[in-house]
Amino acid sequence: MRKYVKEFAAKIPALKHDERLVIKNALESVDDYEKICDLIEARLEKNPVCPHCSCKKLQKFGKASGLQRYRCKECGRTFNALTGTPLAKLKKRELWLKNLSHMLNSSSLRKIAEELNINLKTAFKWRHRFCRWIKPDTQKKLSGVIEADETYFLRSKKGCRKLNCKPRKRGGRAEKRGISKEHGCVFTAKDRYTHGFEHVAGVGNIKTHWLKKIFLKRMNPEAILITDGARAYRKFSYDCNINHTYVPRNRRCGKGGVFHIQHVNAYHERIKTWINRKFRGVATKYLNHYLYWRHELENKHITGPVELFQAEYKRVQYLNGT
Repeated sequence: MRKYVKEFAAKIPALKHDERLVIKNALESVDDYEKICDLIEARLEKNPVCPHCSCKKLQKFGKASGLQRYRCKECGRTFNALTGTPLAKLKKRELWLKNLSHMLNSSSLRKIAEELNINLKTAFKWRHRFCRWIKPDTQKKLSGVIEADETYFLRSKKGCRKLNCKPRKRGGRAEKRGISKEHGCVFTAKDRYTHGFEHVAGVGNIKTHWLKKIFLKRMNPEAILITDGARAYRKFSYDCNINHTYVPRNRRCGKGGVFHIQHVNAYHERIKTWINRKFRGVATKYLNHYLYWRHELENKHITGPVELFQAEYKRVQYLNGT
């Protein structure tokens, strides 16, 4: 062991509390960096495939930024285990696990920036990169009895520096009565097996063509669809030959209480409370990211950042075909 290391270790007891805390956090960051690198490398070690051409003939091609690089013998391109994922080219990997821990706790950007000692813009960039990364699995289809309904958020340009309209206070009200193009539509569907689907469905009322284009791919055609009496759902079910039962708006439950949309309505209440209390509203263009985030908190029951990284990294591997 080098002499200066021993001298430094001997001086640690004489340091102040905040100085010792800095050293402790630095050592923990090194440990987290090793953990995150091991988790990343495991992806290509188990299934070595080129993300560019899907060839399996690879050769090691040195190291960069602590990660093993590979070269494809077929296309000649180089890559590492993060290539093709939303986390590619993100720096400070030693802080990723702490950032995921804050995401599990729904922390604010300012709190993340302060505790991780990063710029607020970096915290914002990380939030939305990680939200894209935890996008729900599109391979699973809803089946059985499916409840579906929509809710609405007033369109927001929070954080936009160049507004093409008059700014309003947080919250605010729409200028027109009822549902209009001033509202962003969030469509939600859940089956009785805890599988869910949430997505922004444009502006204004839910549209039949959106249901055919997006939602039809996510449901089993033999399922029973339960909705309210909105015209778009009835036309969608008729055109696509789907078994459809609707619950009138003036009645909470349908036949014998079996057919209802109360699970979806309860979810709408939770996500609106979460967005309004935790973040004081979000920009409409990022609303899908927050839906992905909330989906993860609701459905995966993940207890720690390492578990979250492992679960999502395996799924990204599957979706990218690598």
